[in-house]
Amino acid sequence: MGATALLATSVLAQCLTGRYRHRVMDQQQACYTLIDRAKETLAEAAVLSQSGYRFGAMNRLYYACFYAVSALLLSEGISSSKHTGVISLFDQHWIKPARLPREMGKFYRKLFDLRHQGDYAGLLGVGDAEMLELQEQARRFIENIEKTLQVKDSEPYHGATEVDT
Repeated sequence: MGATALLATSVLAQCLTGRYRHRVMDQQQACYTLIDRAKETLAEAAVLSQSGYRFGAMNRLYYACFYAVSALLLSEGISSSKHTGVISLFDQHWIKPARLPREMGKFYRKLFDLRHQGDYAGLLGVGDAEMLELQEQARRFIENIEKTLQVKDSEPYHGATEVDT
């Protein structure tokens, strides 16, 4: 697992175990930390793309969306240590029940496949125009997840009842 995936895993682990597991605000803060990281990573993708580093840009686009999906899963108290597990859980809890549009699931899987091709096969059949479109789609993807989290945060919390003392 790379350093970027470790950040998400670390934030998730801190909120699901140990002294933070019963503190609602800590879980919410962790979700928004991941959203902030998603936005920062999206900005990195734009810089890399503008500089002609398409492989790096694709990697950052995928990870930007990975952080956003991880935040969404964390908001429900679930996580996975594997990227394929995150995709599966996203589909299971958000796409199949139609809580988010099906296109979001397809887009996330597409980014995973493109990132995998670029990182491991050294192939990336994405031109400049498509890269710009993928960046815009990723921006909307992250924005949609952030709005979904804001709506969830306004709902009454029915989770853990223990309070740290």
